[in-house]
Amino acid sequence: ILTNTAKEVNNGNIKVRSNIKGDDDIALLGTTFDNMLDSIEKNIEELDKKVEDRTKELQSSLVEKETLLKEIHHRVKNNLAMIIELIKIQKTKVADSSTKEALIDIQERVFTMELLHRKLYESKDLHLIDFKKYVVDLVNDLNYSYSSQKNIKTNIDMVDINMSVEYAL
Repeated sequence: ILTNTAKEVNNGNIKVRSNIKGDDDIALLGTTFDNMLDSIEKNIEELDKKVEDRTKELQSSLVEKETLLKEIHHRVKNNLAMIIELIKIQKTKVADSSTKEALIDIQERVFTMELLHRKLYESKDLHLIDFKKYVVDLVNDLNYSYSSQKNIKTNIDMVDINMSVEYAL
């Protein structure tokens, strides 16, 4: 009985017990073996519970960090948008055309960064950005900004690319 129980345990069945009763050495060995299996089973259950609890903690922490990261991108986007508006206000007060052009260039550079943070804020995945969408939006904005000066036509032929945030920045 004890040998068959040991073979079952060896095959992965830790629920099996020998249930040997008596006062002899084999019964003592069987009882000890059963107690050892009970202890192993209890330890596995405790470890499974700890792993489950820790997994929940990590998932909660990840959600919190993603929320904070999204909030950071949102705030950066808003700050950059405010800078763009301040530059626009300043442009209206400047008469010199070369200074206006310099302000437009600065405004567009700031917009490029603002657009990236907006796309990150809108993105479901905070690690990747839809670079094609980013380029299309950027080109459309540049076209809008300069279309009063020149007749600009654009043709964007790109494959869909998901780029890492680090690389895009």
